[in-house]
Amino acid sequence: MPTISLTDFVDFVVGVGPTKLTKVLEIKRRTKYQLRFDHWRELREAIIVFHSEQRDKNEYFKALLNSLDKSKQSSYEPLVKRYKSFLGRKQITSSPVERTTWEYKQLKVRINPELSLNINNKPYLVKLYFKAPSLTKSRVDVILLLMKHALPKPREVTVNYGLLDVQHNRLYDSSPQERLIPLLHGEADSFLTMWNEATL
Repeated sequence: MPTISLTDFVDFVVGVGPTKLTKVLEIKRRTKYQLRFDHWRELREAIIVFHSEQRDKNEYFKALLNSLDKSKQSSYEPLVKRYKSFLGRKQITSSPVERTTWEYKQLKVRINPELSLNINNKPYLVKLYFKAPSLTKSRVDVILLLMKHALPKPREVTVNYGLLDVQHNRLYDSSPQERLIPLLHGEADSFLTMWNEATL
């Protein structure tokens, strides 16, 4: 039973033709996750801690940047500036986040939003996106729909699902497109077929 990341599955879904098989083979060949290859790990974890501890944003992120080597400082600094701009004067509180998976037949997709935030009295479950390329509508739609169908739904609370593009300081929070469910199921079937039949 393959268990893959949200990013891997979304890359597969939005891929075209042979690139889908290439993605499956890439995942099958991949070694275990290694921290040194996750460039944005420190920033991702810092943002989570920042919200959980309700720290002063200027002092906290200044200390983060000062703790990094020069190369990471240069790449992190613009994103820190944009994240602080996103925070602005919003009233934000945080709560713990549950890890979960989206499952279809033998396929498991790790969803794991980084943040559960109440932003100006509006509850959000938020995934953070750090890559430079702008997000396409198709990618946003797939991610938000997977989040909605994988994550626990609190009783009597309307939860908003958000994808925060930190590079471009934009929060995508449109309503998940239920009409795309057959697409997700079809793509999951296709992934499983390639996974089971493809040879390395």
